[in-house]
Amino acid sequence: MGKMKRNCCLIFEALLIFSIVFVDMPYIVNADSVPTPTINYIEPAEPKQSPYKQWLSIIGSGFTQESSVNLSIGSSHYRIPPERTEYISPNKIYILVGLTDAGSWSILVENPGGLISNIYSFEVKPSKIFATLDEHLLDLIDQYADDYFRSIWNITLDQYKAWIATIAWGEGGLGGYTAHSQGNLGLDVFNHKNETVKEKFRFSTGIGPFQIDRGGEPDNWHNWPTIKKLNYTETLKSTLQWHNRTFYSSKNATLEDFSKKTVWFAVNQMNVERNWKDVTGMDWGAHKKGKNEDLKWNEIKEELKSKYPSYEENVRKIGKVKWDLTFTTSEGRKVTFGSYYLTWLITARNGSGFKLFQYYYTLDESLGYEVWVWNNIGKEDERRHVFVRNFTKRYPYGALPENYTEGDIDAGFTASKPALNPNLLSALGLDLIFTIDTTGSMWDDIDNVKAAASAIVEEIDAKISDYRIAVVDYKDFPVDPYGNPGDYPFHDVLPFSRDKPSIIAAIQSLSVGGGADWEESVYSALIHSIEATTLGGWRGRDKATKVIILMGDAPPHDPEPFTGYTLSTVVDAAEKADPVHIYTIQVGGAVTLFEEIAEQTGGRTFTAESAEEVANTILEAINVIAKNPVAEAGPDQTVYQGETVVLDGSSSYDPDGTIMLYEWDTEGDGIYEWSSYTTGITTHVYETPGIYYAMLRVTDNEGLQDTDFAIITVLESADNIPPTTNLTIGKPHYVDSIGNIYVSVAAPFTLTAEDNPGGTGVASSFYRIYNSPYDTGWVEYSIPFYLSGLPDGEYSINYYSIDNVGNVEPTKTTTVILDNTPPVTTLIISEPKYVSCITYVTPDTLFILEAEDAGAGINITNYRINNSTYDSGWIAYTGPFYLTSLADGTYTIEYYSIDNVQNAEATQAINVTLFSWNHIFEDTYGRGTILKINLAHKFFQFITPDKDYGIKEATYMRQCGRTIIIHHYDDELRLITTVVDTKLDFCVAIAWDTQTGKRYFLIDKAGTE
Repeated sequence: MGKMKRNCCLIFEALLIFSIVFVDMPYIVNADSVPTPTINYIEPAEPKQSPYKQWLSIIGSGFTQESSVNLSIGSSHYRIPPERTEYISPNKIYILVGLTDAGSWSILVENPGGLISNIYSFEVKPSKIFATLDEHLLDLIDQYADDYFRSIWNITLDQYKAWIATIAWGEGGLGGYTAHSQGNLGLDVFNHKNETVKEKFRFSTGIGPFQIDRGGEPDNWHNWPTIKKLNYTETLKSTLQWHNRTFYSSKNATLEDFSKKTVWFAVNQMNVERNWKDVTGMDWGAHKKGKNEDLKWNEIKEELKSKYPSYEENVRKIGKVKWDLTFTTSEGRKVTFGSYYLTWLITARNGSGFKLFQYYYTLDESLGYEVWVWNNIGKEDERRHVFVRNFTKRYPYGALPENYTEGDIDAGFTASKPALNPNLLSALGLDLIFTIDTTGSMWDDIDNVKAAASAIVEEIDAKISDYRIAVVDYKDFPVDPYGNPGDYPFHDVLPFSRDKPSIIAAIQSLSVGGGADWEESVYSALIHSIEATTLGGWRGRDKATKVIILMGDAPPHDPEPFTGYTLSTVVDAAEKADPVHIYTIQVGGAVTLFEEIAEQTGGRTFTAESAEEVANTILEAINVIAKNPVAEAGPDQTVYQGETVVLDGSSSYDPDGTIMLYEWDTEGDGIYEWSSYTTGITTHVYETPGIYYAMLRVTDNEGLQDTDFAIITVLESADNIPPTTNLTIGKPHYVDSIGNIYVSVAAPFTLTAEDNPGGTGVASSFYRIYNSPYDTGWVEYSIPFYLSGLPDGEYSINYYSIDNVGNVEPTKTTTVILDNTPPVTTLIISEPKYVSCITYVTPDTLFILEAEDAGAGINITNYRINNSTYDSGWIAYTGPFYLTSLADGTYTIEYYSIDNVQNAEATQAINVTLFSWNHIFEDTYGRGTILKINLAHKFFQFITPDKDYGIKEATYMRQCGRTIIIHHYDDELRLITTVVDTKLDFCVAIAWDTQTGKRYFLIDKAGTE
């Protein structure tokens, strides 16, 4: 207790200081309406020490838009600035904080009016890993990395995952899912042309955790619309695929090779060392050259985990919104967005996690254009500053915004009127039936409702633009012991109406009386309301949401006399009515079965403890209904048994928040067997004919739910059509210019058979491999097969499938050429060279690699030059090369080739000794004679206009001070130096061609060069 009191004193002192510092930020608050905040826990539970800021998520209750957050360690106290405090809901706040010290920290939340939460203490652990990444993104790396990893690389799978995480940290950083590049003006970021806007609203081409921008062929990132660049699963898979494709055949590729060729700035050779250490806590030098088993991904992943603002919190789908925007493109084309378009409200962040701005976003794929509109709400020019981009067009540096001219740093335009009205949602209307208990015990409650009738209807009118209201009341069956003679199980007070005075008058006309036993005819009144035939009928589900507000203080008969209705009768009827959601108001406390009625029909239960609370409780229920998410299960479908059905709930939306959970009950049996936090799209196969109600349930960020269903009619198939089989040849394979298909023994052959829509399904597939001396006969297909144990040559592959009623597909044939023989590479060393037991070369010696392959042809030839102090690394051979810019010494030249089906030649090697000429003398008098001298190896080369005698080892060579003496004689050349002065650079030499007898002179006068 003493420790808690001390902490409270410290926090109170800090708050006094903060109140002085922030007196220029007043706000006016109704203290009675502000709750006292409570902190339950934080995420991550044990954050780590880091020199960088990191995200913390505070989970609790009572948070407001004006809540502030205070951190303490020891005697130091910090108030988190508003720009680093993000209110998400009454239960969640994000803060961007710098936890530079390990140890015990405490945190509290303060609401306006001095309302302070409990003090929550937590530990900051020391760590060598400074980076943080969202845990969901880390899970996705785990899920997909193995699919794109190549075992021929000289890295471990754990290193590969860490490499991908390093890209995400270095590129997106704390901006996470909606990081927007803020780097090179006029290249990957553009200011708005409007001078008053300029740097406040910018268009970015690099977006998301991997800053997908341009390139990425064949994925063509420059043609990705913004909303696809924001899709973290798509961008992660494309990043992995880029590495797989770029280094597919790179045997022994290392992380250093990745860095040398990378298109990501964060991991190029200038930046990779720092970012790698932030992510792994390890030195880059220990990993860049090859495998290092010391790196344990699972341990690193735990250290990296953080809770970033989620994708849904940054990319909020707000539904179909009315747009009104016309612009003329740079080609003079007039483009109009003049209808309802699916629209998102996107929060752009920089790599440090700070909010940059918000913008409304939509696209029209048929037009090929996307639109960004600045959400500068409350300004005179709100929603008028626009960027548009043709994402099908490629500019010199990618797909850039309109009004861009090469070399410019500005783009965009300002419209003459708002480009959209986010309040004009193409939302469903509301059909609402008040079903009210008017027995005697409800007298004071009904009086309260009648008095508030006008306020209730006005609230509906203010919150919902398209509504119809009906009123039904009920008592009980007019027979003993259930009710009095004047009672009734239900009664229509008002059919569906849009007229406010009529609705108010109907509510005020309610009269109270009757009822004998405790239970009432609740189920009869509900079934009557659900059927709604005497009320004018419900509108279709594409026009309105169907809601009943049931209000009473007594439970239903269960089972009900005379009708036999039970709870399940009501629930089934509500579902089949397309569906109807029942919201229950318990008057005077809990009412038996009211909660079950609401829960099982997608509604919610409210309680009014007294008559005075009834009207306010109705208003509360209406407010929830108006804020409910809207589930859209898509159109009804008719399919054949066995056919794949796409269930698409992606048009669901939440008018005031974010959908956090999608669930599908595909069979309509009450069991939601599929769920997702990110998408409402799934598939299902119905094997049995019949009618199914595929039920979609969505839940928003406040826990509110809505359901919708699509009717799936599954027909029995009359199948007389055979299946269709496709043969897929996996890698490695190669198709040459005339269509020949080459494969190696490693290429898998996969048969994929599909029956016609509504067919009975594929029973079996068969294949046969043969050529003139070989035949497998027909083999039933079960798993991919290979051309194993066969000699090189041409083979035919036949295949077909049979369905479950015996329809046989015509036989198909594919011909392939099996090539398991690697190429052969020859190294040619041109003159000048000297070959004895050692091959000597000079920087002027040309090296040529010639590769031959009798099969699929050469894919690549690689070579490498190295000795104890130098290593070029493996280089793709593109043409003859020299050993230039290298020190004299002995070098190993290694080389090999790979053919187009990945047959790799064994590495070959040769040692050569590189030397340079110490002295080069040229005849001063135009005789064209040249003498080159190397003292270390006693080599010389004599060149005349008639002949180059090549490199020779002198019969006698000696250096005496500044004088060099050479005597040489062989069957080709005799040479004598009469004077060589290295200091004066002077030489006199005489040579004879011993075969022709011709004599040559060389006089190189001092100082004539």
